[in-house]
Amino acid sequence: MEGANRDGSFFEDVISSDLALRIIQWLNVADSGRLACTSQRYYYLVHQYRRWRGPEIAITTDLLTLAGIEQPTKTERVLSYSSDEISSAMAKDWKKKLQSKPNLILGFSTPSNLVDAIKKDTCFPVSPRTCEAISLNVVAHQRIQVYQPELGQSGVQSRQPKLDYKSRASLMAMSFPGATIMPYLIRGQPQVEDLEFMEHRLRFHNKSNDENFWKAMILYAVGSGVQASDQITTRIQALMPSAVIVGGACREGFVSMPTYTKEELSSMSIKNIKYVLSHCCSNAIHEGVVDRDAAKNFLEKSELVDCIYAALEKERAVTSDRYSSVYTISGAGILGVFLGGNVPIKSVVSRGVHSVLNNNGPPQPFSDLVVHETALSRPGDDDYLFGGHDQPPIHLIRKIRDKATGVLYSPIELMVKYFPAAESQIDFLGLKRKGWDGFQLSSLNEMTQALNAFAILTDGSEPELETLEEAEMDFFCLNGEACMEDMDRTMLKLKEQTKGEEILGALMYTCNGRGPEIGYLIPEEMSDAKRFARSFPAVPCLGFYAAGEYGPIALAGNENVFQKGRASLQGFTAVFALFIVPVRDLPSTYDWDDSIQNVEQFVRHRLH
Repeated sequence: MEGANRDGSFFEDVISSDLALRIIQWLNVADSGRLACTSQRYYYLVHQYRRWRGPEIAITTDLLTLAGIEQPTKTERVLSYSSDEISSAMAKDWKKKLQSKPNLILGFSTPSNLVDAIKKDTCFPVSPRTCEAISLNVVAHQRIQVYQPELGQSGVQSRQPKLDYKSRASLMAMSFPGATIMPYLIRGQPQVEDLEFMEHRLRFHNKSNDENFWKAMILYAVGSGVQASDQITTRIQALMPSAVIVGGACREGFVSMPTYTKEELSSMSIKNIKYVLSHCCSNAIHEGVVDRDAAKNFLEKSELVDCIYAALEKERAVTSDRYSSVYTISGAGILGVFLGGNVPIKSVVSRGVHSVLNNNGPPQPFSDLVVHETALSRPGDDDYLFGGHDQPPIHLIRKIRDKATGVLYSPIELMVKYFPAAESQIDFLGLKRKGWDGFQLSSLNEMTQALNAFAILTDGSEPELETLEEAEMDFFCLNGEACMEDMDRTMLKLKEQTKGEEILGALMYTCNGRGPEIGYLIPEEMSDAKRFARSFPAVPCLGFYAAGEYGPIALAGNENVFQKGRASLQGFTAVFALFIVPVRDLPSTYDWDDSIQNVEQFVRHRLH
């Protein structure tokens, strides 16, 4: 065109940078990618905007996708769509809603033929040289879906959130710039060598040796993998004490293949290198393209590293051809992802109990009852309750003091005084140590009357072995009314404590005893999801109803809605993982240098 420069790119080079960025702000990841291909300058501006844009989340479901597929006219036969068509349309849908490439895709499915199609469309041939998305999908009997419909979509003109648990699949595509995302899986019940290998990988990828580097662990347990999962949460939580651990027990799951560089393999012990061969090359060994004894007869560690790296390449090729680059667990095991670096995640837990001391009302943040006399009983002690020497210590509370009156009570005397006033059977004894926010709940057991002592089990960790003297005490009853009330209070506190922030999306792992249908505990359909949607109608929320939930230990009477650390497998809880960022307004101008020299330097760095 007239006035064009020597490359014929007059428009690309002369148009105002701010105007170009205004255009980019309205483009999804596919369209901005096409624009980035037109010139080096647009390539630079698109990538700078994506980096500035920060974390993003988009969701899609099979029902949303079907609503968007062109429907036949009244005179035409109603079309039926294959699982491949639906899954492909779901993938296209989330790509329209993101401005940056996702690096994590979480899926939630119920058992159906759609699961295999989703595997192919969400699990990419990841390798250490690429930066594709990690995929993690859970298959459960019932899943949760709360989404905000778009105007005009499927004839929906309302802005009310839609709740569903009967559709077959949903996906949450997430973009976390600068994040480290590491998939993992363990087949069968976790063994010591599995945990040691996992811990080594966590340390290796924490390049800065920052105890706060790892932000979260999403954990799914399948079959008998549940039975030994608590040892994983305890050990991993000790390694990353401030991290969020969330998830649940499910029917089946699949996750992207872990990848290993030669640098990481070289950092491992010989034992861990051989672990990679035996546990991470199973498909290639089964196909006969890798010898299961390939790690033998190497004198030099470097030769062993080269051998295992070559085996991993073959495993990747075999798995990509046959299994869409994923590992599946359907019998027993655990799987999930670790999230490190720039991942804005926080966790919230709700259980719902009534306080006996507060006249069967909501828990209060204090109690006049305090522990006066307690002892720590260890294996081998005369008063230890269990056999074996590998059991954790137990606190035995023998005297309780009423701060208001100064009266001392034995456990039996306290039960005689308060238990008749309870609205129902007392389920928990709550203890609040000094400096803690809320009461930690322990199940009451039948040994109390025989011992005239409240027996409090520990997990053996140092925080739980600290004395209980002067800890405040209350008794609690679990029921449906309390669960609904606690969710209402939790959502109210969440709104108050996220002012000035934006919740991009939520994951919800709730007990199958709490829904989705009306049940003996909660007389409402999708009670927990309804309360979240009512408080946050514009926030997408996905999850599933679990046979046990992983999350920070549920507390009663806590004032801070967010919890982290001390994760455990629990029941009758609703656990949320929330992705929260500061509210960010688009600036009128950007302070980015798109000079020729800077653009060319950026392009060289990205492409070479």
